[in-house]
Amino acid sequence: MQPGWPELGCAEGARQQAPAPSRPIDRGLPGPGLLAHVLVSKYADHLPLYRQSEIYAREGVDLDRSTLADWVGAASYLLSPLVDQLRKHVLAASKIHADDTPVPVLAPGTGKTKCRAVLKSENFEYPVRLLHLIRTREQAPCTYFRLRT
Repeated sequence: MQPGWPELGCAEGARQQAPAPSRPIDRGLPGPGLLAHVLVSKYADHLPLYRQSEIYAREGVDLDRSTLADWVGAASYLLSPLVDQLRKHVLAASKIHADDTPVPVLAPGTGKTKCRAVLKSENFEYPVRLLHLIRTREQAPCTYFRLRT
């Protein structure tokens, strides 16, 4: 027989569990640090998701590329208010530099590249650069930002 220890702060049989910490993605496992690492690896370090998946697999963590892609999409949605504010900031400048540069982009499933255009708008008053990746001239652009160093 083991001695019983009284539970402090709880009435008999009224145990409560603390709520789980909030996560950036509802019903998702990644915390903000892991999401930040995946996004920085993808966009700043140019490390594709399939390579990130292989790196995690070497460490014993099973993360499919599709899971990482879902996380990137969800994080992009969460960052959309920030993107909107940065767009307003750049476009409110008194002077904007614009550039149209063709960039080769890998076409999924073909193993070939297609030429896409990047439209760059730069606010010279503050170090923010707005980049639009245009799939074709007829489509609306996808937008992302990069801070100028």
